[in-house]
Amino acid sequence: MINNGNIFTQAIYVISKNPILLLMPLIGLIISVTTEAIFVIGVSNNNNPNYFPFINLLLVGLFFIAFAVTYLQLVITRTIILKKRLRINNPSHIEIFVLFIIFSIYMLIVVQMGGYEGDIRKSHVTDSDRFSLYTVKLKSHSDIIAIIPAGVIIILFSTIFSIFFNSWMVLSMCRYHKMKISDFYYTLKDFIDILTRRKEVKRHRMESLFFLTLIISVIGFIVTNIAILPIANILNLYLIQFVIANIMGTLYSPFFLICLFLILSPRIHA
Repeated sequence: MINNGNIFTQAIYVISKNPILLLMPLIGLIISVTTEAIFVIGVSNNNNPNYFPFINLLLVGLFFIAFAVTYLQLVITRTIILKKRLRINNPSHIEIFVLFIIFSIYMLIVVQMGGYEGDIRKSHVTDSDRFSLYTVKLKSHSDIIAIIPAGVIIILFSTIFSIFFNSWMVLSMCRYHKMKISDFYYTLKDFIDILTRRKEVKRHRMESLFFLTLIISVIGFIVTNIAILPIANILNLYLIQFVIANIMGTLYSPFFLICLFLILSPRIHA
């Protein structure tokens, strides 16, 4: 394992030597794209408010799948990054419970932000049918300019929350003593200490990761909200850009987690 040098170079090196790190994001990509395609095509063919009355049950199921994928990705990343230093004696059910709480809070915020982002897009739609409201992509220059102020807020906060909650989960995974429920608090305290008064090198690396994630968030926001491809059919446009956005997330998420483990792990010295 490389312990010095550019943190991004280290992360790329780790992925190149351990392609299994792409497995869980790839599974998440397949599930996400398949579910979205089935739902959107169904809405297109049956464009009424009563289509798919069990959507809430589906969302709950997808939430637990997302948590399982995230947890396994954290476990795989931790094992690879700390494989020669890892000594874990904590009961797995406590670890899972702590991570589940953090993940749930994060997802609640993500859902609220997604709803706000969706409302912003819908305010620029002339057709009020369900399919149009769900698949809208902004095309006119005036609409794109109008969404910039809200976009800046969404991008900034989504990046902050992503760094914050993923760092919280990573620090929880880096505790080698017997995990207790109190670690839910202590890992948060550790992260705040790193950002405020300890480990200047760690803090600078977190800043670099923040700005890189900010750039990725900008690109993701554009792909999600703006018609960047010259495709007239709204269904095809939505699905293709949805796939592009998810591929970006699939490639960036393991890199992002590796960087967090390299920066925050107490047994890898900056």
